[in-house]
Amino acid sequence: MQCECGHEIYIPKYCPECGKPINLPMHGNHPNMPKIKLVKVQSQDKIQSELITVKELEEFLGISQPRAYELIHSKGFPTVKIGRNYRVDKTRLLAMIESGYTF
Repeated sequence: MQCECGHEIYIPKYCPECGKPINLPMHGNHPNMPKIKLVKVQSQDKIQSELITVKELEEFLGISQPRAYELIHSKGFPTVKIGRNYRVDKTRLLAMIESGYTF
């Protein structure tokens, strides 16, 4: 979807924090329609390259699958839920490691 000025926009269907559906009214004149600020979105390739799968997390950290899922479900771990799948934000994971987080 594009703005009138040509910038690419994205209206999420799911909350990036909890993964619950976001119910937005379908008509722009609806009184409960939230004000949406248009922002420039990174290309999907860049976003995808920063997210790793559970299998890649296991290989990257040298841990078992049960331990990987334990980490993914722990509070504060940089997990993103996409549909039924989990991904880990590699940039935030590396920052955690650099700050002394141990697994």
